[in-house]
Amino acid sequence: MIYLIFASFTLVHLGLLIWSGRCVSSGSRWRLSYLRMLLVGLMLDNAVLALGSVWNGTPFYDPATRLRFFLHGAIFPFLTPDTLSIMRDVNVR
Repeated sequence: MIYLIFASFTLVHLGLLIWSGRCVSSGSRWRLSYLRMLLVGLMLDNAVLALGSVWNGTPFYDPATRLRFFLHGAIFPFLTPDTLSIMRDVNVR
């Protein structure tokens, strides 16, 4: 039953990714690109978790899990500086 929660998170992140395509800002293009990469990483993460019981033992599971952990290490640590720069631009204290 938990796979339904992860599948719904995948769909929510897909919706946010599509919605972010409508956001155009010349001053924060790199931040928006980073947030899109983050959404793709979160979509992959939740999809792997949702399909884990189905994929477990198949040749696709190990590479998908390795990619998931790589994205955790490569993209997610930069979420805090990105969020802080956005907060600074909108004057959140």
